[in-house]
Order: sequence, then C-alpha cells, then structure tokens
Amino acid sequence: MKEKIKSARLPPEFMCLFNDVFNDKIISNCLENNAIIAGGFARKIAHMFFNICKEKNNVVLPYQRVVEYFKLGGDIDVFTASKENLEVIEDIIFDKKNCNDVQHPEGRSFFGSQFSLNFLPDQHLFHRTSNTIPEQKIFHTIQIVNKFFFKDINECFKSFDFNNCKYAINKDAEGYNLYYSTLAVEDDVKGLLNICHTNSPFLGNRIYKYSYKHDLKVNDSENNRELLKEFCLKLLTKSWDKMYKLYSEKTFLEYSVKNLNKANSLSADSLSLFIGKINQHINIMIPQGYGYYISNEIVDWATNEINRLNKDNTCK
Repeated sequence: MKEKIKSARLPPEFMCLFNDVFNDKIISNCLENNAIIAGGFARKIAHMFFNICKEKNNVVLPYQRVVEYFKLGGDIDVFTASKENLEVIEDIIFDKKNCNDVQHPEGRSFFGSQFSLNFLPDQHLFHRTSNTIPEQKIFHTIQIVNKFFFKDINECFKSFDFNNCKYAINKDAEGYNLYYSTLAVEDDVKGLLNICHTNSPFLGNRIYKYSYKHDLKVNDSENNRELLKEFCLKLLTKSWDKMYKLYSEKTFLEYSVKNLNKANSLSADSLSLFIGKINQHINIMIPQGYGYYISNEIVDWATNEINRLNKDNTCK
C-alpha cells in the first residue's frame, strides 16, 4: 500500500471531550500560532476518532486509552515551523515584557531538556462526564520541541522513525484538523510496528516502548530486518548526528541493545556484532551431593543470547 497523507475535520461534539486539554492556555497559544501537535497524543486522539480498538462497539475503551496515555506518563508533543515561530510562542507563553521579566506561564513549573521545553501539569484537571463515558481525572504534561523545526506536517511525518507515529492535529479558522498517514492507520489496526529510518540513537528504546507500552509487534519484513541491522551497526560505530548528546556511551549501548532484543529478538548475526561488548551476571545451578549450589558468573551477554537462541531453535 502506497502511503498517503490524509486529513479529517474533528467535529465540535468530538472535541468537547477534550476541552480541558485544548483550552489549556499553553496548548491554545501554540495552536493559534501555527504550531501542531504530533506523535503520541495525536495518535490516541486518532484512535478514538477512528475507533481503532478490539471492541468496536465499546465507546468507553478508546476514550479510556486516551486517559491511560497520560496516566502512564504520556505527554503532548508540540512542533513549530521555525525558530522564529517558536520565539513568538515563547514570548506569549512567558509574557516577556523585557529580557529581565519572565513570568511563569499560568503558574506552571517548567524545565528545559535536550530537545524541548517541558511544562509540568498544573492543578487543572482533564475530565469528562457523560452518559456513556465515566468521569476521568488526569494531569497533562506539555513538551514543546525546540531543536527540530518542520515547515509543514509532511516534513514532520518524515522525521518520525515509525509509521505508527504519523498523526498530527492543527487548528485553523474553522476548527481542529486531524492529519494522518494511511500506513499509520493500517499498521495500528494490524498491531504492527514498521520502521522508517535509523536516524535516531533512541530507536532501540522506542521499539521497546512501543512494543510493551502500546502492544505493537515489529513487522517481520525484509525492510525492518535490514533497518535493524543498520541500527545495530550505528550503535557500535556511534554514527549519530552531533546534535545527540548521549550519556555514558557504554551504558547507552548496553541499555539500547538489550531493550531492542527484548522487544524484537535479534538474529544470531546481529547479536554477534556485540560479542565482547557487554558482560552479564548469571546464576548457574551446579549439582552437589543431594542438591545444588548457585554460582554467580560473569559471561559475555551476546554469546549467551546466541546460545539461548540456538537452544530455543533446537527445541522447536
């Protein structure tokens, strides 16, 4: 299926479910000034709008998934078109009268991270009460990306490492619009994860997150297998854009490849790339007399995983 980017108008009767989110002054100021919401939260809104769930007749379930998204630490990712666009929004949010007078936006705490400006939840609760949907109360965190800029939604979508992330919401004079990739909807309906590129060093951890948190399985396709091999080589050679400032590279390598292997068992060929790179403590039960004693030993992680993989394949 060839990818197409489509859009749909989000009707007021649907959007009223999320008034406390979209009426948030930070969110409102961003959308009023040409920013977009894209990624995880937009994906959950799309799932509810299209009713992408196993129980098609259960109106509570897709809404509950939006609620759970925030409860499990999900945030609202906001993207802007340019540095100038971002500065306009920041001036409004922080109410900058001069460079020495910066107000806390709506009394909310905020902090800067590697790629974004993050606003912690305030005391306003996002809730909904209706005849069909029970009251839910959650806090929402906002993340305004300030290191990546995209002139339009298509360019933003091309930056995403999975098809499944390609959802976005913007606002115009008529109201709110949902943009989505046809491949994103197709993959989400099938419960599959398809990789688009290996530009980010966080791909392995994101695969783990989407596999376990969002119940998706990496599609066993030739394209995905090739991209996973490419990613493993990049992990070893540290072939990342200089904008990525990673913590301890050895720790990052171990954390990333182990998470990737948990989510999508690596082939013996891919595992062999990491022989001699990562150690692992394992307990070995050794027979003695009428029982066993446990010996803790240090082994090569990749070799141990290859042996386990070969044993599993032999038992099949």
